[in-house]
Amino acid sequence: MDRHSPQKPHWLVKSENQKEEEGEAQAVIIGGMVLDIHAIPSIPPNPRTTAPGKVRYAAGGVARNIAECVSKLGTKPFMISALGSDIAGNMLLEYWKSSGLSTEGIRMGNEIETPVVSIVFDTEGESAAAVASVESLEQFLTPKWIQQFKTNLASAPIVMVDANLSPLALEASCQLAAEVGTPVWFEPVSVAKSRRIVSVAKYITFTSPNEDELIAMANALSPKHTFSPIQKEASTITSLFQQLKPAISILLEKGIKVVILTLGSKGVLLCSKKHFNFLDSICPKRINNNKRLQEAINLVCPVGRFSGGVVHFPAVSLAAVVRLTGAGDCLVGGVVASVCGGLDLMQSVAVGIATAKAAVEVEMNVPLQFDFDHIAEDARSVYLGAKVVFSQSMFYRLQNPIARSGFNTMSILGSNIPSEVGLKLLLCPLGSNIVLKTACCSVGVILPVYSTFKAIETNNSTDQQKWLLYWAAYGSFSIAETFADKIISWFPLYQYMKFAFLVWLQLPTTNGAKHLYMSHLRPFLLRHQANLDQIVGILYNETGKFVSAHEGEFRFMKAIALKILISAKHFINESSQPVPPPEGRITGLGEQIDSSDDDDDDIDDIDGYVTVPAT
Repeated sequence: MDRHSPQKPHWLVKSENQKEEEGEAQAVIIGGMVLDIHAIPSIPPNPRTTAPGKVRYAAGGVARNIAECVSKLGTKPFMISALGSDIAGNMLLEYWKSSGLSTEGIRMGNEIETPVVSIVFDTEGESAAAVASVESLEQFLTPKWIQQFKTNLASAPIVMVDANLSPLALEASCQLAAEVGTPVWFEPVSVAKSRRIVSVAKYITFTSPNEDELIAMANALSPKHTFSPIQKEASTITSLFQQLKPAISILLEKGIKVVILTLGSKGVLLCSKKHFNFLDSICPKRINNNKRLQEAINLVCPVGRFSGGVVHFPAVSLAAVVRLTGAGDCLVGGVVASVCGGLDLMQSVAVGIATAKAAVEVEMNVPLQFDFDHIAEDARSVYLGAKVVFSQSMFYRLQNPIARSGFNTMSILGSNIPSEVGLKLLLCPLGSNIVLKTACCSVGVILPVYSTFKAIETNNSTDQQKWLLYWAAYGSFSIAETFADKIISWFPLYQYMKFAFLVWLQLPTTNGAKHLYMSHLRPFLLRHQANLDQIVGILYNETGKFVSAHEGEFRFMKAIALKILISAKHFINESSQPVPPPEGRITGLGEQIDSSDDDDDDIDDIDGYVTVPAT
């Protein structure tokens, strides 16, 4: 028998708690409440034998952890879940009550088996193996049970659903939220369950996958494309994003407004096509009632630092890593609590990362309490360290035919082609100056010209700035090369070094052009700017005078050039289309065709527009 058996639809009746809390919006969290059993060995465990250590019980479950974190940051959650009337279920329920949180949405019954997850850690605190028994959650957290709490969803600023829900319950929750105009946050939980996004993608506003879950979600949403697992080991943030960009694009094209991509120790990527200040329009029911959190964060994280696109937030340096299991859940909980409390999106992500850091440094999945001063200090560090890796305007390129054609100059330079083919050609004994100069011209001029063209056509300010920096660096190098040519041309490895330098200027991983400009060229130009402006002014003035004084000669040279071009055109046309001889007449090889009249006419036409200066 269920503990809750309402006789009429829940949305027609208000509970006592709701009457007392009239006007206070609660974040609705729908998903699993799980008893976690943590096995922590004191020495590296060996197979087929036991290892000494400690076994602890902890309140867990992705949705439950997020809800607890949200509550401890000052925003009350409304939990919708299912528990059994057994020892594990009673332990979780009592812990929930002790936190002063509503149990109205938690279904309990003798026939329900409380979800349990057993996790074995290694000596570093990382999960080494885990077994989950959560089938009852899919069986008993049904669409019918969830639909009873329509009133709660209608008043909530946000609804968070985790992928532990059955596909039917997941779809019912999202449809119900859409009906009452509440944005949905989808938490993927695992690679296998993240694929459940397919049936509900059109309802989702926020999602928070890691790299592997992102790839699985993109493959599920776009069967025509296959995204392979990425190379994580030695990747920089820029190269990591380049690998993940196609998968991120799939999610954003499906209508998901915000992708918060967790990268573990490398931080978080916040991805959105929209401006980051759009929360008031998509979360109109959020209220600024979390004054403590607002005051602490607004003081150190000024609003509106970046407009949109993809922003990388660094991770916070840790005092000590104790347990990693609750970090991802607390990150989401920190963001949800901040969004509900009135902070903007960038501030919310910074708070989420600071909250995750606090979770890593304790034994429990969620700390007993959060120190708001420490949260604000860590959030400030993260917020000020954030950098744009892909501007909002650059999302246009993902829909632009040129950008989507698959041609990417930097992907060519960063692929295996130079290492496996190009370098063999350049370094082979038969390599000549022709090969080297062709390579330098291709890398130093042709590819940058095309990339500059793409930056102009797509109106991409970030790429435009990048290639302006490149041309400034390349132009400076060309000037130096012109004056030093007689000396350096004798150096046997010069062309190889030039090729490597041109590649270094362009590669995203090195940002050589920007480094050269900021470290050397810019300081030099600023230091001598007044003198250079004077010199440039004199040169422009003298050049103008010279052109004006010799305007007739320039026009004469132009006329001569036009005559040469026209004569060349006639010659080409006559060569490609020979005149057939008249009937009955045989044309000898030495016979010439008189075309002087035509040529004279052409020259006369040109002369009508040319003034030859008197000598």
